Amino acid sequence: MGVRPVDAPHRLPKRLRTRAKLVDAAVRLVAHRGYENTTVDQIAGAVDVSPRTVANHFPSKDQLLVALVEGMAAAIEAEFLRLPDDVPVLAALCRAHAVALENVANSGADIGVDRVAVLLSTVKDAPRLQMQIMTRLLEQVADPVARRLGLDPRDRQVSLIAGLWVGVARCAWSDLGAEVTVPGMTSRDMALLLNDQLQESVAAMAALGRG
Repeated sequence: MGVRPVDAPHRLPKRLRTRAKLVDAAVRLVAHRGYENTTVDQIAGAVDVSPRTVANHFPSKDQLLVALVEGMAAAIEAEFLRLPDDVPVLAALCRAHAVALENVANSGADIGVDRVAVLLSTVKDAPRLQMQIMTRLLEQVADPVARRLGLDPRDRQVSLIAGLWVGVARCAWSDLGAEVTVPGMTSRDMALLLNDQLQESVAAMAALGRG
């Protein structure tokens, strides 16, 4: 669904600084060693904390990478809930993603090109992690959709919309690999690439509906 903007570490409370350092360490180690060969002990050692400290912030190694999608999801949710009620739900999801990614591109905010590259490449080869990220994305889509429609998040209509949208996003971004590791790629380039891929998937879904 998205990627987490990188906050300036010195602006964060100590607990959040530790979380940010752990995620950064996980990204570096996974990029260098691979996901399966990276351990919680190694991540803890890279930040000079104990494995118990890691567990206090993240119950599992998977959750360190799941955390990468949560920050951008909050920005997308805010855009989604800001749109008028007469905009159809799927159209609102599409517009909210587009606006959030365009805002990143235009603001110069750092979305962490290395983080996105690691996340996209790792998810393809780690089915368990992929399932956890998909589950988290479903929750993050279902909640604002339910609020917009005045329904329970567990309602079948909400589940269908959330599942359809997460499927569209997965099709848009799951095959990105070499495109996100081009030398010199900036956060703006990354945001525009993610948005372009998403719009192509949305267009493909619309074409299926017309067929």
